Amino acid sequence: MKIIQCIKFWRLLFLIVIIFCVSHVSADMIEPGKKPIQVYYKLTNIDSYPDYVFLVYTFAPMISYSEIQPDEEIRGYKFSNAYIYAMKASEYRNLEIGEGDENIKQFFEHNDYLIQSNVELSFSGKQVPDIDPLETQTILLEIDILTQTFLKIRLSSIQYGYSDGTIEEVTYQTEGVTPDIIQPYNLPEPPSHAVVGLWYAVIPSCAIFGIVIVMKIVKQRDAKE
Repeated sequence: MKIIQCIKFWRLLFLIVIIFCVSHVSADMIEPGKKPIQVYYKLTNIDSYPDYVFLVYTFAPMISYSEIQPDEEIRGYKFSNAYIYAMKASEYRNLEIGEGDENIKQFFEHNDYLIQSNVELSFSGKQVPDIDPLETQTILLEIDILTQTFLKIRLSSIQYGYSDGTIEEVTYQTEGVTPDIIQPYNLPEPPSHAVVGLWYAVIPSCAIFGIVIVMKIVKQRDAKE
């Protein structure tokens, strides 16, 4: 009896893993005829604060951090979120963060010397038609206020990078509202919502159908036992 229960447990675990993988793949899918736009950030006026070190802390879905260098692009996984922190350079150089997710998390979430910014970074870019020459979107950030306890960063402008190497920079007119760009080409109409929805349903539907078949086989075997 214990052997049978163990087998059933592993069968159930196997089905749960399949469902999890299907949901993850669906969220990570690219619509037919489209491509993702890479999103980067750049902190432009670090040199104006030579007494400080600026760090980017990625807290979801994976934990990591790095020191931001002048004119360096801040990059991340498209589903990740991050914050920028400031810290006195003299204090930072004397600290040891240690390795591992837990040490990094403790350093950024329980450190009185760190100054967290007001802007949360998201690296999830929109999808555009394959024919669209737009490839990258670099959001330029600017330190507006920095005190011993407060760090305010504002969105300055966006640099749109195209496949031919040209860059179009558009200034933020309203805080938090992404400025529009002028498309350089006449692009085809995107696929209808019905077509897109059908595509997103194909893989999950096939997986669910497979799960139903497996469950029927399991029941038949259990009945014979």
